[in-house]
Amino acid sequence: VDVEPDPTAHLAVGAAGLAPYMVHFDAAAFLSDEGDLTARIEAEYDQKITQALILQPRIEAELAAQDIPERAIGAGFTKIEPGLRFPRC
Repeated sequence: VDVEPDPTAHLAVGAAGLAPYMVHFDAAAFLSDEGDLTARIEAEYDQKITQALILQPRIEAELAAQDIPERAIGAGFTKIEPGLRFPRC
C-alpha cells in the first residue's frame, strides 16, 4: 500500500534469480487498484578482481505502462539508476 500522495493498494508479482552469465536479477510488476501498471527491474553482476576484491556493476530501472498524472509519472522509463560498488567479502 502506498500512503502518499493518495492511499493506493497494489497487487505485486515478482521474481528473483540468476540469469545466464551469472547475472543476479530481481523483477516486480505492480497493478494498482486504479488499474495503473508499473514495474521495477534490478540486475547486478559480481566481477572478481582478486580472491578478496569484487566489483559489482548494477542497474535499476522503473517503468510505467501509462501516464499517472496524480503521481507525476509519464509512460515509459521513469527511473534508470546505474551504479558500481565494492561489497565486503
